[in-house]
Amino acid sequence: MGDIFCALPHNSMPLFSSLPWCHCVGTAVCLLLVACPARAGGPVPSSPTDSLRRLLARTQLPDTQRVQVLDELCWQLSRRDLLAARRYGEAGLALARRVGYRLGEARCANDLGTTALYQGELVAATRYYQTSVAAARQLPPTPAHRRLLAFALMGLGNALTEQQAWARAETQFREARTALPSTASAADRALFELNLGNFYQQWGHPARALAPLRRALATYQQAGDSTHQALATRALGAAAYDLRQLPLAETYLRQALRLNRALQDTLGQAGDLNNLALVQAARGRHPAAVALSRQARALARAAHARDLEAEALDNLAEALARSGQAPAAYRTLRRYLALNDSLRGAAAARELAALQVRYRVAQQQLRIGQLRGQQQAARQQAARQAARLRQLGAAAVALLAALLLFGWLMLRLRRSRAALARSEAALRQANRTKDQLMAVVGHDLRGPVAAFQQVQPLLTHYAQAPEPAELRALAAELGESARQMAALLDNVLCWARAQIGQVLLRPEPLAAAAVAEAAAALLRPAATAKGVQLQLDLAPDLPPLRTDADALATVLRNLLGNAVRFTPPGGTVQLRVTPAAAGQLRVEVADTGPGLPPAALTGAAPTPGTGGEVGTGLGLPLCREFVRLLGGELRHNAGQPGGARLWFDLPAAR
Repeated sequence: MGDIFCALPHNSMPLFSSLPWCHCVGTAVCLLLVACPARAGGPVPSSPTDSLRRLLARTQLPDTQRVQVLDELCWQLSRRDLLAARRYGEAGLALARRVGYRLGEARCANDLGTTALYQGELVAATRYYQTSVAAARQLPPTPAHRRLLAFALMGLGNALTEQQAWARAETQFREARTALPSTASAADRALFELNLGNFYQQWGHPARALAPLRRALATYQQAGDSTHQALATRALGAAAYDLRQLPLAETYLRQALRLNRALQDTLGQAGDLNNLALVQAARGRHPAAVALSRQARALARAAHARDLEAEALDNLAEALARSGQAPAAYRTLRRYLALNDSLRGAAAARELAALQVRYRVAQQQLRIGQLRGQQQAARQQAARQAARLRQLGAAAVALLAALLLFGWLMLRLRRSRAALARSEAALRQANRTKDQLMAVVGHDLRGPVAAFQQVQPLLTHYAQAPEPAELRALAAELGESARQMAALLDNVLCWARAQIGQVLLRPEPLAAAAVAEAAAALLRPAATAKGVQLQLDLAPDLPPLRTDADALATVLRNLLGNAVRFTPPGGTVQLRVTPAAAGQLRVEVADTGPGLPPAALTGAAPTPGTGGEVGTGLGLPLCREFVRLLGGELRHNAGQPGGARLWFDLPAAR
């Protein structure tokens, strides 16, 4: 039943939003229609369009008032003569644009959108509603103008609902709710709730449709608006049908039928009877469905609503078949198919007539061209066409050149912006690293310097009372402080040179085993003092490396130093050199410490070792830079358990 209410123009028509003029047009009274709360709730004059046409015939009517009359005619005729309504609305829109009457443009476009929606022209309806939204947004944000914007957005949401663009339709309804002023009347808010509930019901979310539809129904019941009360009741019946709450659906639809009978709304009654027939069929009451379908067909035929009649025949054929009346069901189905075919045939005939008109016009133009086809005139025309083609060709070439130039400039601009962004990012990273470096240097130099500051009083003390053991401990402490300061300064200097690109490499053949042994010998005293075993694993017959000795020594010193620092007493640090891919050697340092954090190689961040040792935090970033300069890539197992493991491949000498 989800498409019952949206497929029939009469049933869906009041759910589309439109706005009235808020004051009388000339001598005509304000006319009230059911599609908008401001036009609902009172009797309609017997012939309102006649008085509006007489008013429009006045030659002295101001342009703005003429726009208002044209728009009101568009709205009045949209219930019975859509083509005339479209003509009046488009005339009003054109006049409003010509005189710069923005409010009139917004209102005419809104009513034209409703008219186009009644005609089933969704593209045109969307275009008109978008025009109304754009014009309304250019008006001062008064409550009246915000109300106009809200109803234009609501109409756009209805157009999107008919296109089944559910997500965009929901967005439009939310925007309409936001745009609706806080001073909006209860009728305006009820119309919004009715449209929103109809949207959710068509979308296939009947449970979400119940709350807004019930709020709308309560408002219309309180206001005594029977027309909109019938619409809300019918929509609630559709939602209940979709939820398979068939007794409740029947109750709602019978209430809607009673209201439409009191209103003498023939099409409304036909639609309600068709819906009730579906409910009865779903409840297995096929004879009742047959009776209701026949009543619906009779009312539809009386109103010349062939689409409603076709739906009634379809329901009737199904109900007769379910009731075991196969011959009658077959005859009814044939009548339905014939009527359905005639509806499609009428549309095809209209299209054929339009094609024939275009053909006749083309034939007349051809005959006119033949009458003007004298030789001299043809030559002159050909010359003019050739000249115009040359002009167009030159303009096209110029436009193409301009587009190419513009594209090239845009490409250059994007590249420049990308380069600038990269430079800014690098500069920010350098500033952060500099700040971290300053903090690290200040922190790590303080310990060795403080140790040196304590030397003088200690030497004076030991000069007066020499104690060899304490002197040896002092000498060891001074040596360790000096080594730490030297390593710190060495790393800082190497890092600074790498940052400004002043690292000069002198590649030369080096014995891989000798380089590894020298690095291990340098760090073995510190490892022994901490109780860490430093192992050297060298593959036999290693070819020489072609690399810079100082840079490689710096990398190995830092990797082994970090491994010793973060390996607990009793652990193991291993330096391994083995053949890797063709023409390369792999250098690997592994330990049994806690492992590497994921961000260990990205920046300077001092971390105390397992024995409380401190470092600059520059070691691993410096190793990564130097390995890249040597032609390799420092890799690691950061974030994995089982100790740290770092390795890189370097080319062997040929």
